[in-house]
Amino acid sequence: MVKTIDADVSDNSITAQFHLDPGRWNCVVSCYNADDSLTYKGTGTVNVAGGEYTISDIIFVFQPFIVGFCDSAGYSELKVRGDYAYTTNFGMGKLEIFDISNPENPELVGETYAKQLYGFDIKGNYLYAASDSDGVTVIDISNPAEPFGYSPVDITVNNSRDVAVVNDYAYVVNRRGGLSVVDINNPPAINEIFEDKPDINEYYDCIYIEGSYAYIAGYFSDGSIGERIGKLFIYSIDDKANPVRGTTTFDLPSYLSFDLTLENGYVYIANHDEGLQIIDASYSMETVGVYPAADLRAVEIANNLAYIGDFSYSDKGFYVLDVSNPAQPVLLSKVEGIGSVRNIDIDNKYAYLIDEDLEKLIILQIAPF
Repeated sequence: MVKTIDADVSDNSITAQFHLDPGRWNCVVSCYNADDSLTYKGTGTVNVAGGEYTISDIIFVFQPFIVGFCDSAGYSELKVRGDYAYTTNFGMGKLEIFDISNPENPELVGETYAKQLYGFDIKGNYLYAASDSDGVTVIDISNPAEPFGYSPVDITVNNSRDVAVVNDYAYVVNRRGGLSVVDINNPPAINEIFEDKPDINEYYDCIYIEGSYAYIAGYFSDGSIGERIGKLFIYSIDDKANPVRGTTTFDLPSYLSFDLTLENGYVYIANHDEGLQIIDASYSMETVGVYPAADLRAVEIANNLAYIGDFSYSDKGFYVLDVSNPAQPVLLSKVEGIGSVRNIDIDNKYAYLIDEDLEKLIILQIAPF
């Protein structure tokens, strides 16, 4: 038996009432634009005793599509703030600023150069970038058309790779291992107030902060036998100026991690050729789910969906996964026409990514409203 329901979504709602007889129903719901182009595809299973239900009981998946793009050399980091997207290129030492107020026509409006620019974060009118052996570079972005970079500030443990800003502090992770805390209360002047270097054989690559914890992906290298083991390190930052590292670390299958984020108590890690690793961030710290990928470089989470970027030759592209059950991530769609993806950021109904093959900033619409 098949039930077909017509739902009017012109008022931006996705609700239609319908009746289901008792039993187990496999549901597939599709919604179309006026031109018959597919905008949603929802799937799910509903166990019912009979009664009235609504389409909101079913998971809807918006089919992402490209709305705009422009040339970009940035592939070290990408972040979106308001009407602007910021990208860095460590090899060129270049910061690019794009006006994205019209997603269909993004435009490069400003750029500046430093010696090296890796991961960064933004607070107010300043951007704080990891600058490898130069420490941290502060860039005034109050005028997007004319960003101004100040001389980099050295920190105790160099080879800095990524930055996360919380309140008046910038947390800087270093490729040679170690975490530095920098006071940014009086920009552009900054001052290192804390440094932690637990082990000479540990390497930190990327950082994400949520609440009272800093999650750092990196690896341990045993030079005597040439073995490298991926690691997730966790610091308590209850005292923002004096982080304390946990006594245990969590092993990752690949020693290379390029990105991580946290949502609903789970850490999502782009773990190179071991794909997406999903880890319970509670005290158990167990891997609960894995989605395979050839060379995963980026991950963002929104509304129980994971947006991931693969950089490999064979499987490169932009993928959408259903992670409503973190133990069983499910592929929902892949956007055609996108090459090797290094970075992704999500802002409202748009996803922003850097396609290194095409050397472009690409904007996709990932939600209807």
